Amino acid sequence: MKIVKHWHGAKVRSSASGQTCLPASGAQTGSDGPFLDSIQAKSLIKGLFVALICLAALLCAPEMQAEGPGGKPVKIKLLIGNEVLEGVLEYNSTARDFASLLPMTIKLEDYAGKEKVHTFSRKLSLEGAPSGSKGMTGDITYYAPWGNMAIFYRDHGYASGLVPLGRLKDVHRLAELCKSSCTVTIEKVQD
Repeated sequence: MKIVKHWHGAKVRSSASGQTCLPASGAQTGSDGPFLDSIQAKSLIKGLFVALICLAALLCAPEMQAEGPGGKPVKIKLLIGNEVLEGVLEYNSTARDFASLLPMTIKLEDYAGKEKVHTFSRKLSLEGAPSGSKGMTGDITYYAPWGNMAIFYRDHGYASGLVPLGRLKDVHRLAELCKSSCTVTIEKVQD
């Protein structure tokens, strides 16, 4: 076996059969150091590739529900007159910023026959927020370009700048109770 210098400067062994052996991690590249054969190197590369995919899946996974004290999801309720609608918040900085404003009493107005909206007096945090998302029936969202909350009672589709805040359980009841506009109080549910 002879040691040859590879294009990136590392020393590798080349066997009589032409098989290239790579140095193991932290191994000496001299003639007596341990080396990986090409099959071991491919297995190592495959393992690293799988690990990177798993890491990417964890980092890009859909947001989980927000956790309050004790690791429980942050539940909310919308009060319209005597009616109570339940929801739960997402686990992201925008939803946490929204939760910090609760309780709040706001006016919801109908927009485009698909959503109920309210413009906040200040912008919410967008730290780590996606560049956009789909507005699906039941979604409570924040539309960053306009600084408003939108609760979808009909599917909308993808919109750039739309950030998930949470989900409302009975959104069709919201549409019934709040035909064109209504006053709504949003509170955290105390367990």
